Amino acid sequence: MFRVSEDDESLDTNPELLEVLEVFVLLHAENKNRILLKRVKNFIFLILLFKHVIGIYVLLSVYLGIMAL
Repeated sequence: MFRVSEDDESLDTNPELLEVLEVFVLLHAENKNRILLKRVKNFIFLILLFKHVIGIYVLLSVYLGIMAL
């Protein structure tokens, strides 16, 4: 972890370090967004799967109810 005190001017004198930190922060944010997007996609998939399972159960119940008559 990098620590910069108020009197430390290492970031001003070392622009390469600043660029590395910038890239690291951007990659970290992109990775978090990717993980969040994957979780949202999985949640939507589970909702659609549950909806289809309930639909099949209802259709099967109706079919068996009609066949029992």
